[in-house]
Amino acid sequence: MPDDRKDEDIRELMTEEKSRGRRPYGSEAIRAKKKQLEDFRTALTLKTEQDFVKAIRELWYVLDPDQLEDAVRVWRSLSSSRL
Repeated sequence: MPDDRKDEDIRELMTEEKSRGRRPYGSEAIRAKKKQLEDFRTALTLKTEQDFVKAIRELWYVLDPDQLEDAVRVWRSLSSSRL
């Protein structure tokens, strides 16, 4: 039915407009975020802190020092629990 498709398009447009300015919306942004999280999880499995920091810096071109500190804190927590 043509009306169902039109209603679906209107709902999608309304959802996009509601989120405008707050966070990226769309399949490309979602895919990029998932990829970033997957890469972070992979980096967490590295054996040394130096390798972890190097991997994180390569993954994220611009990294706030506070974000790096938080990431290293997570890595240290996980690596100490593996012992």
